[in-house]
This record gives sequence, C-alpha cells and structure tokens, in this order.
Amino acid sequence: MMAVFAGLIALLAGVSLARNAVWRDDIGLWQDAVGKIPFKARAYNNLGFAYNTAGRYAEAAAVLTRAIGLQQDNVRGLVNRGLAWTMLREYDRAIEDLTRAVELAPHLDRAFFDRGYAYHETGRLAQAVADYTRAIELNGSYVKAFGRRGLAYGEQGEYARAAADLDRALALSPGDPGAHANRGNARAALGRPDLAMEDYDRALAIDPGHVNALINRGNLLLRTGKFDRAVEDYTRAIALRPDLAVAYQNRSVAYGRMGRSDLAAGDRRTAGRLGTRSH
Repeated sequence: MMAVFAGLIALLAGVSLARNAVWRDDIGLWQDAVGKIPFKARAYNNLGFAYNTAGRYAEAAAVLTRAIGLQQDNVRGLVNRGLAWTMLREYDRAIEDLTRAVELAPHLDRAFFDRGYAYHETGRLAQAVADYTRAIELNGSYVKAFGRRGLAYGEQGEYARAAADLDRALALSPGDPGAHANRGNARAALGRPDLAMEDYDRALAIDPGHVNALINRGNLLLRTGKFDRAVEDYTRAIALRPDLAVAYQNRSVAYGRMGRSDLAAGDRRTAGRLGTRSH
C-alpha cells in the first residue's frame, strides 16, 4: 500500500542558504518543520507520511500519534497511522484507526480499502470483502480493490467471483503480474487449465521472479503430467526463495513421479526441516 495525504506548508521567501540542505529529502524538511512549529498537526502528518514512504513505520506511528493528539478528528493522521500499523503487522491497531477514519470521512475510499486490507491479513475475509466492496462503490476504477477482493473471493472458494474481479483489475491495469497469477489460480479451480496457464505465463513474462506464479504454474504442470517442466519451475522458485518449504515438497512429488526417488527424498527432508522452522 502507498501512504496518503502528502501535504504542503507555505514557506516564507528569503530563506537562508543554510536551509537548502533541509530540502534534500522530505524527512529532513518535515523534521525541521515540527521543530519550528511543534503545535501544528499538519507538520506531524507530513513527517509521518515521509517516514511511511521511507519504510520507517515505527517512527511514522510515533509522530502520527503526536499529530492525532494535537487534532482528534485528524483523518489524515488516522489513515497514515493505520498504514504504519498495518506494515508493522499491528492489524488490530490499524483497524481501530481506520474505523475512526471512515466514521469521520465515510466517502474516503482509501480508508475502506486499507481497513479491508488489515481485515484480510488477519483472515477476516467477510469484513475484508465488505470494505473492498465499499471502496469500489466509492471509486469504480479502484484497481487494487478489485484485485484484493478477487484474492479474498478466491480464498473463500468463490472462484467465479474471483475471476470476474481479476478480469476487472486487469482491464484497468493489464501489466499487473499478481493479478494474472491470482486469476490463473481462479481459472485453474474453475477447470480451465488452458486459461490458467496463459495467466501464469503472462505473469512470468512481466515478472520472471514472481514466485507464486512459478509455484502455481509448476503445480498445474505437475497435475497435467509435465514433470520435467514442473521441476524447472519449482527449481526457479527455490533459487529465489530457498526457505520456501512448499517448493521443495512439490518438487519432491515431481521427482517421485519421474522415478528420481533419491532427489525426492532429499527434497522431502529439506521441506520437513523448513516446515519445522516455520512453526
């Protein structure tokens, strides 16, 4: 997700050359601003936005807490702090902030999307779908909302709905490898391996390092008896993610079908070891 609500403050003419260094990055600018106007929520909002953009989410949450303390109905601060909490995997805190944001600004599509994302990451799929749907009602071209709702539908086993949403996402953004990979999963589940393969191929043409597309294309190749090609995809996935137990597990199955019991056994051992580490 991207941060929202970057703002501007007015600057006086005739600033000294010493201040020019502040403009080298947004964080420096807004740190300077909050030092000079420490009672203005907007400066803290913008510093929090800059921290989010830089991936410094704990610092973002801290300064946005200051902004919200200065202005209780601070929608910008709530949405940006919700993002910071989400990126820190503090999902309940994110949901609390974003719920307050949608109460204050019920027409803000981004707040509904971000809350839906936080619900989604905690497995609350019905709430996630409801929020993605509201975001789409407010913004009919919200490509990320179509993509994430399609993913949530797929996780609920509603593959036709998933495919329809991902069709819409790809109509709006045809170069999204994740949407192609997810639509491939939905199409495979709907019994259309030919269309699924087209989507996996397209995802990997756009992003050759898309691990999920490699794994799922490998799975489709495995199911259709193309064991050599399945091994190739799993091997590529392992090169990118050597800690991915499922890639070793599935490659062990492909090796077993090829009569390579030695290689299959080695992959099963590795998958078991990685699986134990993950718990």
